[in-house]
Formats: sequence, structure tokens, C-alpha cells
Amino acid sequence: GHIGLKKERAQMADSMYKLEPYYLQSSDPKSYITKKEVNNRWGGKRMLPNVMKRVMGNSIFAPNCHGDHSRECCRLYESSMCGAIPVVCLSGHEFNGWYGRLSQRPPWLRYDNWEEATEECKKMLSHPAKVDELGHENFKWFKNLLDKQRQTIDELLSTD
Repeated sequence: GHIGLKKERAQMADSMYKLEPYYLQSSDPKSYITKKEVNNRWGGKRMLPNVMKRVMGNSIFAPNCHGDHSRECCRLYESSMCGAIPVVCLSGHEFNGWYGRLSQRPPWLRYDNWEEATEECKKMLSHPAKVDELGHENFKWFKNLLDKQRQTIDELLSTD
């Protein structure tokens, strides 16, 4: 999305820049990230799904803030599917309100603010085995979520 449109997106970018190396994609060629002299390799166009999958698959963390309309965002699920670790900043109460309805709590990293998130992610980088384990846990969580959805659909279709 357009990083400059949301204050939280700018806070997220400012904070997460402290983790190197980083990659930040925006669909707006005049976006906030140009202030940090990060070139938009895709010329302001949305990233193709296969490219996005490759970028997320090569990422450790996938920070995600409030979307245009709600907290719920496909990027959280896409990054889990690719083995990246979603990072969100919201209260525990808000997190449970949004994601407590799922059959299994997502193993995403939740923090109260982006500075805390950045510091904790930085600490995690010194424990590669733990980071790998959490990436695999996110992938397994996503796979289990899909399996449960398929099972529910199968049961509904087989009922007379």
C-alpha cells in the first residue's frame, strides 16, 4: 500500500529500517520510502504475486500495520504461507478480538509499538535456530488453517 497514507505505516518503516538488511515495497513511486533513498524497483507498480512470494520466502520478518479498512490483511496469511514471521503492533485485547476467533492462535509476533517490535526482532536475529523454528511454525499454522477450512467445506458439501 501507500506508506505515506497512514501514520502507522510511516512509524513502522522508520522503526524497522533499523533491521538490516531490509526490503520495503510500496505501490506509490512518490511514497514515504523515497526519503530513505530506497529505490522502488518495480516502478510504482504492484508487485506480481510470484515475485511477492519469492520476496516473502526470502524474508525473516513481515511487519504489517493497519490496512486501508481494518487490521485484517491478506499479507499476514501470505507471509505465514511463505515462512516469514508476521509482526503486528496492537494491544493484546485487540489481537484477541481479531484473531481469537480462529481455531488456533496465529504464532505471529505481537507488540504494543514499532520501537518495541524492532528491538525484539533485532534480539531474535541473534538466535537463528529460534527464528527458523518460528518461521516453520508460521508455515505449519497456515497449513493447518487451510486444512481445517477444506475439512469444513468437505463436511458441508457431503451433508444432505
